[in-house]
Amino acid sequence: MSSSSFIVYCENLRSVNIPESVDQMGDDPFAGCKDIKIDNKSPFFINENGVIFDKSRRFLIHYTASLPDDYYEIPESVEWIGKHGFYKCENLKCVRITKNVKFMGNNAFSDCINIHLINDSPYFAYEGGVLYNREKTTCMHYSMGSGVKDVKLADTVRTIGRNCFWNCTMIDSIEIPKSVRQIGYNPFANCRNVRLINHSPFYATKDGALYNSDFTELVCCPSTAPIEGTVTIPDTVINIGRNAFTGCINLERICIPENVKFISRGAFSECINLKEIEIPESVEDLGDWCFNKCRSLERVIIPRNLSIKPNTFNSCNAEVIGR
Repeated sequence: MSSSSFIVYCENLRSVNIPESVDQMGDDPFAGCKDIKIDNKSPFFINENGVIFDKSRRFLIHYTASLPDDYYEIPESVEWIGKHGFYKCENLKCVRITKNVKFMGNNAFSDCINIHLINDSPYFAYEGGVLYNREKTTCMHYSMGSGVKDVKLADTVRTIGRNCFWNCTMIDSIEIPKSVRQIGYNPFANCRNVRLINHSPFYATKDGALYNSDFTELVCCPSTAPIEGTVTIPDTVINIGRNAFTGCINLERICIPENVKFISRGAFSECINLKEIEIPESVEDLGDWCFNKCRSLERVIIPRNLSIKPNTFNSCNAEVIGR
């Protein structure tokens, strides 16, 4: 039997039992369950004071967010820290990555608002509040508790991993070096105060927003970009990327050009002051969670033949008008 991520983000869940029959567990299924208590009966896992490992203690799966400690040293048996393993651990101020850790899933320390790291592993590098792979070709994580507000990425970085600056509202600027060739799902989502300084020939900035080099995809539009509440998207744009406007709280109005075909998952989520938007006939796909928590959105005009996914307007009371 396999345990998947069906429990993730259940903030009101207080306890869960892992029965003897469970022999597999995917990416941290308890991520976001802040106050959960886990009773483990499975011989395939170990619950060590709220920290879940596989039976060999080589794979750290979950660290319970409500644990009171402000320091944690990863056991030297651990070789792999799972995806979202320390998600939203707000009490933690420091985690020591020990010498045998070789692998790390996406967003292992995401939303840990007070954290900084001590790295003893030769498989990673940590400098200026940023965790990289050993060669410093991939940016994996920014530590919210590092105190670094102006982030200058290493000039060896080729890939900025998805979500690695997620919710980092304390950052003032991020400098993207010329070596960068790839940026994952908007890694700067909800960096509300950030100014993006780009040197990469594979990307371009215009009016404070970040695009790919040929301006066919809008990667990120932070809250510093709107002018008097408005953003103008170039008419070359075909795709508004995943979480491109997430947390852009200064956005009130936007004109989407007729060339846009795709508005990706979460594109305008948490744009809390966006009031009205018209989706052009050219759009073929409107992503899930696209207008999540757009609490001021009053009206959305969409093409009649455009399908709406179940969570497109989650926590949003806008009137949806087909034309």
